[in-house]
Amino acid sequence: MAFNLKLNQIGPLISPEGAESNANYVIRIKEKREPETPPLEDVKERIKGKVRQNKMSELAEGSMNQYRKTIMEKMESGLSFRKAAKSAGLEAKESEYITRLDYIKDVGPSTDIKEVFGSEVGEISPVLSTQRASCFVKLIDFKPIEEEKFEEAKEELRERLTGLKKSQFLNKWLTDLKQKAHLKSNL
Repeated sequence: MAFNLKLNQIGPLISPEGAESNANYVIRIKEKREPETPPLEDVKERIKGKVRQNKMSELAEGSMNQYRKTIMEKMESGLSFRKAAKSAGLEAKESEYITRLDYIKDVGPSTDIKEVFGSEVGEISPVLSTQRASCFVKLIDFKPIEEEKFEEAKEELRERLTGLKKSQFLNKWLTDLKQKAHLKSNL
């Protein structure tokens, strides 16, 4: 939408898609730059950093795969997950209950480890890599949604989404009306 506007043109009302926000925005184009490919010298350090980060991630993932294998072997001989991790030189950390939208300390957003949400209690995940870390997870407990709270939240969400849809409809109607009116600015 913004890319189709002309310099100093004011865009239509924008209502965010997310149900978490009640804010609306109006944008105006202050400046336009033509697309360009930056010179290599300008991006060389960023590229080096990305390559270094990718290499470190590969090494971390390989290392965690080896640790996972060692821990699984120790667990087969009767050790608990925590004791097997400690004997392999790792510290097993435990989080609070997490949702699909939570941020996990030392790991990153739970969306980066979404495979865990399909696991069974007691199951150990394969190695999962995020931007912050490589890890594997043992699911110790699973708390299903509370249907009663879900029904309450569902109605509230329905109302918010209905309001958002009304706002989007009004926005489209106003934009169409503005285009049909052929308004001329004398500024």
